[in-house]
Amino acid sequence: MTRKKEYIHEPNKYLKLGFISFWKMLFDDLRRSYNLGWRLFVRDFVSRYKQRVLGVLWVLIIPLVAALSFTLLANSEVLQIQGMDVPYPIYVFVGVTFWNIIQGSIISLSNILNDARSIILQVNFPRVSLLISPFFTVILNFFIQLLFFFFICFFFKFNFPLFNIFYILCLIPAVFIGIGIGMLLAIIGAVIKDIGNIITYLFQFLLLVTPIVYPRPENSTIGDLASLNPLYYLVVVPRDLFLFGSSSEILPYFYFSLLAVALFFIGWRFYTVAVVRITEKV
Repeated sequence: MTRKKEYIHEPNKYLKLGFISFWKMLFDDLRRSYNLGWRLFVRDFVSRYKQRVLGVLWVLIIPLVAALSFTLLANSEVLQIQGMDVPYPIYVFVGVTFWNIIQGSIISLSNILNDARSIILQVNFPRVSLLISPFFTVILNFFIQLLFFFFICFFFKFNFPLFNIFYILCLIPAVFIGIGIGMLLAIIGAVIKDIGNIITYLFQFLLLVTPIVYPRPENSTIGDLASLNPLYYLVVVPRDLFLFGSSSEILPYFYFSLLAVALFFIGWRFYTVAVVRITEKV
């Protein structure tokens, strides 16, 4: 007769583990949670676009509206855009698309515990599975926008070097920092219910003051702030490599990439330890 496995649930079990055992358990939990996370992603994807006329085309609305808005500003000479080797609408579209990797990760993860409140209170399951659906959603949205990018290139007759497509791998640190910060905010958002709205408006402001859709102005407050902003380098360097094949900001990008990886693991540890205690407050 096969003996059934027994699972013992106890408070602070993660804190009682050593460093190596702790991270081994985290990766084991992530591996076991993959199937559940995938099913949550499929459920969320269907419910998000069900009975919507445009369906997944809504993914393109934000970068297209941003490209149109800033192009109108540039044509009106409100923005001084000169000497660019790529059509400005393409420049804006790629910048906003890459920016949405970070923005989408942070905003979607900051609300996961509140969105899954009913499931959390009724079912005992690995909470790390809640992270998988937002991750797949952000990645899917990115590739939909990337496919549309080639259509825009054809429309503007821009000769895009196909080899540059491999530079999208440079967005991996942006994914790390987005998920890391998102996991930290998920715990805060479980207590402060309007954290999602705060983050949404904050990123709308950051998009305007961070030189993503326009070149960084020299000898200016915005330029000085951008030099200290990790989000700037993690978006602009991949964008420049993707569009132009080169970037002058490689060194700070490397340093902030290390910071992004560190924030990811800090956020993962904080989320895992805190989510057990915070569940009763959801």
